[in-house]
Amino acid sequence: VLVREFLAGKSEATQRSYRFAFKMFGKYIGVNREIDAARWLLACSGEKANLAFLSFRNRLVEQKRSPGGINNQISAIRSVLNFARALEIVRWHIVVPNLPRQILRDTRGPGREGVRRLLDQAAKQGGRRAFRDVAIVRLFWDLGLRRTEMCRIDVTDIDFSDGSVWILGKWRLQKERMTLPTESLKAIKAWIGDRRTGPLFTKMNGEWLRDSGIYQIIVRLGKRCGLKVWPHGIRQAAITDVLDATNGNMRKAQKFSRHKSMDILGRYDDNREDQAGQASQLISDRLTGMDSST
Repeated sequence: VLVREFLAGKSEATQRSYRFAFKMFGKYIGVNREIDAARWLLACSGEKANLAFLSFRNRLVEQKRSPGGINNQISAIRSVLNFARALEIVRWHIVVPNLPRQILRDTRGPGREGVRRLLDQAAKQGGRRAFRDVAIVRLFWDLGLRRTEMCRIDVTDIDFSDGSVWILGKWRLQKERMTLPTESLKAIKAWIGDRRTGPLFTKMNGEWLRDSGIYQIIVRLGKRCGLKVWPHGIRQAAITDVLDATNGNMRKAQKFSRHKSMDILGRYDDNREDQAGQASQLISDRLTGMDSST
């Protein structure tokens, strides 16, 4: 009941993320269901729970899981337990900290040329599959969408009269309006034809295309044109291209990416300009100049 009430009103993706965290922790302590993992924690002493939680975190590190993924799981379970503490169901709290935040890896993605190749590869397929996959690539690039945002779009979210789409963003409870560039709107119309209901993106048999299916489509297109690429890489490339096109205008880039923190966009900008590399070359040249003058 506690977990159900805590998750009430949260988006489907958020609920999945929290349940996955409890499922992973449950596997670690030897129970099969997420609800059993929650019950185990609520019945524990603070000392026992924190020791188990620390050991769980360390096991994920040993398995070489990404720091961001590990922190997401830790934060999800901690949030539920903080809720339980506020209700005085438990009197202790999780003291195990998140892992140190790591700098984003290369955020430039496949670049404009790579995305162009993906579009060409998608179009080569022919038939309805080509229309669908072209529309998917266009929306990833033109709007900088995340996978979960893409698969949640319903045809009714599109306003064909003013060329806009309503997107349910990450951690948001309400949809926000985004203007569709001309080419994106054309790609959507080519894909859906006269259909005006149901999920925007479907499998060829008409079933809802989930985020895992969208991931596979992008990876497959990338392999066919010699690129190692995934959906978030296209989003990263699009954000980087916005920074390039606007000469580093962080405000416009934030409006496009919908990141809450400017710090993240700062990392995109640093990677784009390779400021560390420029600094390295600068002091290397200064040292070389000193050597030549002696």
